[in-house]
Amino acid sequence: MPGGHSRRKGAGLLHILIAIAAIALIWIYHEPALSSVGTFLNTSEAPRKSDAIVVLAGGGRGERILLASDLKEKGYAPLVIVSGATKLYGQSECPMAIGMIAGMGRPTGGYICADSLAESTNDEAAAIAGFLKARGLRKVMVVSVDTHMRRAARLWRRVGKDLDLTFVAAPSPHFDLKRWYATREGLKAITLEYTKVVTSYFGI
Repeated sequence: MPGGHSRRKGAGLLHILIAIAAIALIWIYHEPALSSVGTFLNTSEAPRKSDAIVVLAGGGRGERILLASDLKEKGYAPLVIVSGATKLYGQSECPMAIGMIAGMGRPTGGYICADSLAESTNDEAAAIAGFLKARGLRKVMVVSVDTHMRRAARLWRRVGKDLDLTFVAAPSPHFDLKRWYATREGLKAITLEYTKVVTSYFGI
């Protein structure tokens, strides 16, 4: 029947047009959507005057210690507590981090190593929170990298309830968080961080 054939043809054309429109929308909005996956991890706050700045372990490329150094030089805090949780070739990360800024001609007075045997961000937070409380340091800025900030802030606020905390992020050194999907480094970092975000809820 001609009428039935026309209706089927019209329905088929409508489905094709809907599919094309859906593909077009995905193409138009895929970058903002992917970008938000990365920027969701960054809960950085504005820096403020504190008793100390804490540099979390893991910034082997120097982004964390450099930000802490900048903040200290601007007068935000007199002390920088550098986590030594990460071991590199059998050595604590802390003296290497301080050595990096010393090699750049920056002053290193007021830098203190807080070595621990922590093997996770949660354990690191607990160890350094105890270190801070024992020294009467309550108002603290915690410095990490932007991809790590959401998880670090959640864990620190859980174990450091007696501390007045501010979280300040250094940018990832080799990719723009808004375009993480465009580089291999970004893909690796975001995939790993989301894995850690999920597993951290199970104490892993």
